[in-house]
Amino acid sequence: MSTTTIHEIDNQLLLKCLEDLQKLRHETGDPSVFWSQYIETLREVVSAEAGVVAVRGLKDGASWQPVVFSPKNIKLGAFAKTIFDKLDPAADACAEKGSALLEEPGYKLTAVNLRAGADAQTCLAVFYFPETRAAEADASLKILKVLNDIPANYQLCKSAYEAMARQEQFAGILELMMMMNTQDRFLSSAMTYCNELSSRHRCERVSLGWFKDGYIRLQTMSHVDDFDKKMEIVQKLEMAMEESYDQDADIVWPLSHEDKTIARDHEAFAKSQNVSHMASFPLRAHNEIVGVCTFERNETAFQDNELRLFRLYCDQAVRRLQDLKDSDRWFGARWASALK
Repeated sequence: MSTTTIHEIDNQLLLKCLEDLQKLRHETGDPSVFWSQYIETLREVVSAEAGVVAVRGLKDGASWQPVVFSPKNIKLGAFAKTIFDKLDPAADACAEKGSALLEEPGYKLTAVNLRAGADAQTCLAVFYFPETRAAEADASLKILKVLNDIPANYQLCKSAYEAMARQEQFAGILELMMMMNTQDRFLSSAMTYCNELSSRHRCERVSLGWFKDGYIRLQTMSHVDDFDKKMEIVQKLEMAMEESYDQDADIVWPLSHEDKTIARDHEAFAKSQNVSHMASFPLRAHNEIVGVCTFERNETAFQDNELRLFRLYCDQAVRRLQDLKDSDRWFGARWASALK
């Protein structure tokens, strides 16, 4: 292969890396994805054999904590130990100039302070170069200093995006509450609630159950005007709702490895109806559970921000639903309740 061709390949790789880094400046997604892409791209740009991002100061007196490794498998190898043993001297060397070159027998390390948006913390990116890549190590310092502000840009963009998302969420909740307030009967308001949430979040079905005589009874299902309460799907769904009621817990199925919640009835319902993802939320009024709302979706899993939003919807809607449920009772029941 000619020298010109090699240079062309190197230039193409560098251009791609720089394009990837430019995209990361405006990234707003998951931090684990950002840091993984960031360290991997930096390592390619400077031609290092391995790299680590580590942070110190997450808690008072806390030692260095790894954020991400590149390649990922080095955290089990000698490279990670070599780099971690040099984090303190690397941080000291970076304190004055922002970057540092550490020469050791057989290898070199380059380190750079990363602007991660937290003044109380020290965040370092450290890269390992074997002796055969000593020239790349020397050249990497200027490159790393130019690109060390990308984490701060990411934090800024992510914060701005989340602030806008919170405003949109608040507006969405307010709009739904206004739509429910135009309904003067429980079932019509509950149907509006379920239909709107199903459409907004691309759910196959959103259902509302209400506590009655010691059990959760299904009241409404999105886009279903009427249903037979003796149908198997209704009974299985009520059992899943009672699973959330009995544990007084939000249940997201499939469960994560860390989640110790019992979800056998959710699993049974999901498998019987070919549902990929379910989430149930108790509705609480006056510190008592009065109902359960269950979401079903096949297309994609529920994201954490969606689950938090579902919880907010439930908390905001329960008072209106409870008031309408009480007012829908016959006069004698309302009178007895008021007297009690």
